[in-house]
Amino acid sequence: LGPDPAYISAATFLPAGKLRLARQRRDARASSLEFIDVDPGSGAFEVLGAIETPGGTLRLDAGAGRALLTSTTRGGLASISLIDLKVAPAVLSPIVLVPDGINPVARFLADGRIAATTNTHEGGILRVFSPSGQPGLEIPQRGAARLEGEMFPGVLAVSLAGRGAQNLCLVEVATGAILRTIPGVFSPLAFSATTPPPGTPAARLLQSPDGKLFELPSVAAEPRRLLPPGRP
Repeated sequence: LGPDPAYISAATFLPAGKLRLARQRRDARASSLEFIDVDPGSGAFEVLGAIETPGGTLRLDAGAGRALLTSTTRGGLASISLIDLKVAPAVLSPIVLVPDGINPVARFLADGRIAATTNTHEGGILRVFSPSGQPGLEIPQRGAARLEGEMFPGVLAVSLAGRGAQNLCLVEVATGAILRTIPGVFSPLAFSATTPPPGTPAARLLQSPDGKLFELPSVAAEPRRLLPPGRP
C-alpha cells in the first residue's frame, strides 16, 4: 500500500468479502487518515478518501459504513467525530459529536444509533445520537462517567465513579432511565476492540477490581460468578 511511514489503526471485513481498513500516515508536515478497501484475493485496493487529523483511536461499525474517531485536542482534552464512509470518495467530512471533553467514549449501538459519554469538572454526560449523528438524549450523570458498551439490546452499561466508589449503571437507551445499579464491578466491553452483539454471553460479562469474573443473565438477575468458581 505504499512506502510512506504509516500504520493500520482499524480494519474489518465487509459483507461482500473485501477488507476495509483505516491507515494513519504521518510525515514532518501533516498527518492524515485514509480509508482503503482491499481485495484479499487479488491484492487490488481502492482509496475511498482521506481526512487530515492529528491522529487518535478509531472504531468501525459492523458494516464499516461509518467510523468513530477520538482525537486528542488541546490541554489533554479529546473530541469524538463521526465519519460517513458511504459518501463519494474525497468528500469525507467528519461530524463532531463530542467537542473537547475529558475521557470521552463512544460506541455504535446495535440499532445504528451512537452513544457517548464525556466528562467535565462538574460531572459526566451521557449522549445518544441518531445513526447520522443528530443529537438526541443528553443525560447528566452523578460522577465521572464512562460508557462501556451495549450489554443488552437497548440497555447501556455505564460506569460511574465518585467519592471513592465505582458502580455500574444499566441505562435504557430510549429514555435515559437507570434500570439498576450494580456496585463494585465494571464491564470488559470497555476494553474490547470488537463489539459483541448485545445480550450474548460476551456482552453480559462483568468483572470486579480483584479479578473475579461474573455473568449477568438478565437485566434484573443477580450476577453469577464464573471465575474463580464459587459463591459470589
